[in-house]
Amino acid sequence: MGPLARAFVRDYVNMWDDRLSRLADALADEDATDDAIDAAISVKVSSAMVGARRLAAVAAVLEEQIRHGTLVRGGDVLAAIAGCGQLTIQELGQAFRPGMQRGYKTERPLGRL
Repeated sequence: MGPLARAFVRDYVNMWDDRLSRLADALADEDATDDAIDAAISVKVSSAMVGARRLAAVAAVLEEQIRHGTLVRGGDVLAAIAGCGQLTIQELGQAFRPGMQRGYKTERPLGRL
């Protein structure tokens, strides 16, 4: 993996908490539909770009629910995004930060994300 791609993954990991907080805040405010859609799209697109297909798919479901008014606020989708996001960050850390975990020597594909 080249330095530009590695920098993108690093930035994605570093921005995860802010993205999740922004999404949670927008979902908590029933009048912030546009902000919630924007935050869901941010998670969806950036996740797709790092290969986190499952997280991108869950964010797409959330986006559709917001757009169609079928989202149950504070519901299971935000919890799913938070949980999947945490797993994604862990997986990216293992795959792209050799030496972080004892005995880890090489990069590996992101097939499980």
